Amino acid sequence: MTELGLAHGDFQPNNLIIASNKVEAIVDWELACRAYRWHDIAQLLRHTRGSDDELSLARGFNTHAKLPLGWLKAARCYDAARVALGLSNPAVQGSDIELWLAYVDAALDAVATGDASESRRVVSLLRRPIGMTRTA
Repeated sequence: MTELGLAHGDFQPNNLIIASNKVEAIVDWELACRAYRWHDIAQLLRHTRGSDDELSLARGFNTHAKLPLGWLKAARCYDAARVALGLSNPAVQGSDIELWLAYVDAALDAVATGDASESRRVVSLLRRPIGMTRTA
């Protein structure tokens, strides 16, 4: 999982075209980059709805390559670190920074406790349409 390769950059369900329970296409590649394989796995984990989704992700991935033991914690750590480092970017300052910091805290709690419900709640707030009132 430490080798670099092509990463989608915004790997999430909205960018997958699924037909007959099979991924037919992956769209929206403008954020593609060279990154670790954790990059897209961690991004996709933000959009899971629970442990069933996480198990599905693991089963699907394991048909092509073997996930290492502790993959879920490692992916959450990778994502929390990536978000935290991205928050130092001046372009991000002032744009939901408190909510992103809450996500990092929740992601690290998920690593420690195995309960990702709070990070999922924060992600749902981050995905709200622009202009909607936040109820945190």
